[in-house]
Amino acid sequence: MEIAVLNFNNGSKDHNISLYFEDHRKNPLHAAQAAQNFIKEKGVEAMLGMERWEEAALVADIGNQAQVPVLSFAAPALTHH
Repeated sequence: MEIAVLNFNNGSKDHNISLYFEDHRKNPLHAAQAAQNFIKEKGVEAMLGMERWEEAALVADIGNQAQVPVLSFAAPALTHH
């Protein structure tokens, strides 16, 4: 991802992308808090990540409230019928 961002930034005169990383140790509450901090303090315009459904659900809710798109790699939650 870092190489892709460097290539994009080097080739673009009008846009600049910054990456911010946070290791929330697979704790959904830490992921949610990090998402809030990124939105409020860094002014992020999109969030990418979250491998577990519990993290993705909380971050997606925060992103939705702030109108910030969230893309997650989490597998869907399993439901039992």
